[in-house]
Amino acid sequence: MQAMIVLGEAAPPTLDALNIFQSELSNRSQVLWVKLWALQGITNIKRNGKGFAANVESQAARTIADFLESERSLPWLIQLRGLEALGYLRQSGLAVEASKARMANTVMLFLAADQARGEVRSEAARTLGRMQVNAVPNFNFSMVAYFAGKVAVGLASEINDLYSEKPARAVNPTRAKYFVATLIGPLYEAFTGVPGESNSGLLQSSRSDPKSTKYVRQIFDLIRPVAQESVELLNSPSKSFGSQKKSLSTAVDALKDFLAKNPPETWMLVPGGRDFGQNAAGNAAASRSAEAAPAMAGLGRGR
Repeated sequence: MQAMIVLGEAAPPTLDALNIFQSELSNRSQVLWVKLWALQGITNIKRNGKGFAANVESQAARTIADFLESERSLPWLIQLRGLEALGYLRQSGLAVEASKARMANTVMLFLAADQARGEVRSEAARTLGRMQVNAVPNFNFSMVAYFAGKVAVGLASEINDLYSEKPARAVNPTRAKYFVATLIGPLYEAFTGVPGESNSGLLQSSRSDPKSTKYVRQIFDLIRPVAQESVELLNSPSKSFGSQKKSLSTAVDALKDFLAKNPPETWMLVPGGRDFGQNAAGNAAASRSAEAAPAMAGLGRGR
């Protein structure tokens, strides 16, 4: 574990290091702490500007996606770091089967999972916004935006519940700040993109599909006031909690109403792919998140 922490922090920009990280992720007997730092190592390599050939990075992304799907009860922090690493790799699928968008479908499992933590779902939304999908026919940008909107509703509702009008007090301001940071950070960047990344964010990547772009824009335009009112509530004096909570509720209700009346036309990320409809959404990811999180080490077979 200590060796992997050193490697993960140092993030040697070499193919050997990338292969080591992938090997430990695939090792069924390796403890989860080591796998966490393997994921962090891949992220750090990419964050530091190192790029590999597309086929090398797509294979690394596949390894991460397979790991996220194969472990039923991953702690949420590892889910988060896995999604983050996939976001930095930006590979939606393997070149030989680009239309299947294999890795994007894995990420979609977490975004669509109603019972997954808000920060995990937000990171999943940002990751899908970062992925290169130019080679994916009929990619369902609208469904990604729809579920991102659902996440915004959940986060904002949590924020509103952390403030009381009578008596006027902040129930848990630290937790509220955390949710606001999630809302205006990864979830916002799912639409606007990550600074410095070309063709990043749903508003940019959907431009080849004007109909989807319009839908994405409509949802983002409803998320913006939700984010703004959340920040305003965070910074309001206690005497203004009542009026500010109402303003936030109004913004949330407008977003909820639009989502209820304008669901995506199809619940598949790509034609012939997985069904992420309301009854099937996030079946695997939701079951993982609903279960009690296991210890990081000491799982079956030494995991």
